[in-house]
Amino acid sequence: MEFYDLVFPQNVGALTYRVPEHMRGALEPGMLVSAEIRKSVRRAVAMRPRREPPEGRLKEIVSLDSEGPVLRGPMLRTIEWMADYYFSNEGSVLKSILPREFFERVKARGSRHSVAEAPSAYSPGPLDGKSLEGAALVRESVAGRCYRTFLYHAPSTRDELAFALEAIRDAEGVVVLVPEHTGMRYVERAVRDVAGERLALFHGGLSGGARSQALERILSGEADVVLGSRSAVFAPLGRVSLIVVVHEDNPSYKSDSGVRYSARDMAVLRGFEESATVLLTSICPSVESWHNASAGKYTLIEGAPRGLRPSVRVMDSRRAGGAIGRKLREAAASRIAKEGRAMFVINRGGYSMLRCADCQNVLSCEGCGVSLVYHKKEGRLRCSYCGSGGAPPEVCPSSGGLLEPAGAGIERVLEEVEELGPAEAEGGGLGVLSDTGERLVVGTRRIARHEAGEGFALTALLNADSYRYVPDFRATERAFRELVYLADKTAPGGQLFVQTANPRAPLFSHIRRFDFAGFYRRELSVRRELGYPPFTRLVLVSSTGAPLAGNHDFKEVEVLGPVPALTKRGKRISKLLLKSSSRKALRLALRRLLKGRPSREITVDVDPIWV
Repeated sequence: MEFYDLVFPQNVGALTYRVPEHMRGALEPGMLVSAEIRKSVRRAVAMRPRREPPEGRLKEIVSLDSEGPVLRGPMLRTIEWMADYYFSNEGSVLKSILPREFFERVKARGSRHSVAEAPSAYSPGPLDGKSLEGAALVRESVAGRCYRTFLYHAPSTRDELAFALEAIRDAEGVVVLVPEHTGMRYVERAVRDVAGERLALFHGGLSGGARSQALERILSGEADVVLGSRSAVFAPLGRVSLIVVVHEDNPSYKSDSGVRYSARDMAVLRGFEESATVLLTSICPSVESWHNASAGKYTLIEGAPRGLRPSVRVMDSRRAGGAIGRKLREAAASRIAKEGRAMFVINRGGYSMLRCADCQNVLSCEGCGVSLVYHKKEGRLRCSYCGSGGAPPEVCPSSGGLLEPAGAGIERVLEEVEELGPAEAEGGGLGVLSDTGERLVVGTRRIARHEAGEGFALTALLNADSYRYVPDFRATERAFRELVYLADKTAPGGQLFVQTANPRAPLFSHIRRFDFAGFYRRELSVRRELGYPPFTRLVLVSSTGAPLAGNHDFKEVEVLGPVPALTKRGKRISKLLLKSSSRKALRLALRRLLKGRPSREITVDVDPIWV
């Protein structure tokens, strides 16, 4: 008799089934089959033959649903590896990495695909000599069919796209990842110009029918270039020669549901399994990727900056006298008067918080304990976690003192810049960056990441400390990255202003000189001393049930917490952070920690990016 382990896209490990007589010799690993699970017949992937079946009565496979393997050996090994690395099971991995349409096709409606109209301002420009030499190295690696990972440190996002296009030219079996499907239209046209009808879009923003159609084209070999967001790294191509991860530093590559995998890390793993080339690109590489390049695991390619970098001016926000300092206001007015454009970035919505002038207490949400945000246009306070709120009190509930604005949000900034001319807030600003050319744009940090719009004569980060003063070892890296992306929006020879309460912080010395090597060297030194990644491994455990217990004595594992926390929906949870340089020790600690706890209450996040 023959037996096979099947994996269903459900939260369960591989299950063993009997192979009926008429299927023997026809079933191969990676084929789609149907079998009964939980009293209903569902589709599964045949994972591997089983020589010795488990004890007990086994169910029989109902049908073969594909003529050959839909997942090849490298993908099957990737699923096995992920289940082990992320402390999960193969069923949960399968459910997290492949869409529902992979198992049950949906009829597509309308045209086969649409060509996105990307703004002409975002078209890639010519590459410098160093970058062209680097792209030739990547193409040579692709042609040699060997595993190798390259890290391209691009001078600008334009160069980043141009380098990716140069690398994929003439390549077959290509996956191109962008962080979010909302930015897909800014690169689709450029990739389609290179790949033509060989291109298939594959991301969460597509309808079920469009995804089904894309899968059919990929599985048939009609499309061998895939452009998508996070899950596209698992696109079931018959052969993979190159995987490109654009903006590899972006946190959106980390899954926030199901199995918490990193698409960037899985690109490197799949490249290894497929004997393929991996290309990571960024204008500000992650500390981990830079470390891997420094250690020789990746090959670093640095492009030569074109034109003048913007001048960087760091200002003391304690002397600003408002959301925008006087000198910054004057500089913006001067630039706008000369037909220039200005962008103000502030990482906070609403108008401000409200603080008592007597007791200095800031009004907080009774349920969540976080500061309430005052929305002046609505005349309401609102909690950014649970959404509750109401009209603000006339005086402080605690001391009876007068309430005054504390800090600033977009509404307050817009109020202060009215004298400079018409301004667009983030919602409108994102839509007009490259179309109407508003002279003044105000938004949160998303606007600095948006693919459209560049060439601002003046840009300003109004509250740099909102990135730095958070209890996260990556805070300084995030602050540096946001400033680099804002500089990318600034015209050559323009000005980048930074408002901070600590202008002497080393971070700002590095950004003034655009000293990337110095910044990474310092940041890695701090992390090594404190024992944080990339020198140790982290596992974040969250519980929605009973609070996690502390005071554990795990060998070779440091335990931080537990601490109470809130989800973005305002739900109370308990969090515990495990830190160790030994993966084996982490596994043993997790096994003891989670023993007897219902899996539905627990989330395990390996290599978390938010702690």
